[in-house]
Amino acid sequence: MVLRGANLETNKHPNDIAELQAAGATLVRWQMWCPDADTIPWPAYTVWLNNQLANLEVASSSYKKVVCLFTPPGGNRFATSKFWQSRFIDTWRRVAHRLKNRSDIWGYDLVNEPSMKSDDWWKLAKRVCGDLNQLAPKVKTIVTGRY
Repeated sequence: MVLRGANLETNKHPNDIAELQAAGATLVRWQMWCPDADTIPWPAYTVWLNNQLANLEVASSSYKKVVCLFTPPGGNRFATSKFWQSRFIDTWRRVAHRLKNRSDIWGYDLVNEPSMKSDDWWKLAKRVCGDLNQLAPKVKTIVTGRY
C-alpha cells in the first residue's frame, strides 16, 4: 500500500484536509500542538488533549492518520522531569484507548523532535511502544531521534 500525504497542523488550517484529499492524499500526519505546554498544569493539558482528540474523532475516516504528539505534556519540562515523563506515558495510553476502534488510525508518532538526553529518550520510548503494542497492536508506532 502506498500512502501519500502531508503534515497538518490541525488547529491552524482546518481546510487543508479537503485540499489534500482533492490532491489525492491518503494520509495525514495529525499534529497535536499545544502552544501553552511549557506553562500549563497537567489538568489543563488533559483538557487540551481531549479537545484535540475530539477534533480528530469528527474528522473524516476516508483517509489514514498518523497521530503526532507535537508537544508532549510539560513542553520543555518533559526533558528533565520524571513527573512529565510519567504524564507522557499516561497521555499515550489515553490516546490509544480512546482511538482503539478507529480503522483510520495508521500510526502514532510519539513526539516531534524530543529534546531529552538520548539514553533517557530511548528508554522512555521503548516503554511507551510496549504499551501501544498491547493497546493497539495493528497501529504503527513512529519514534524519532533527538533533534
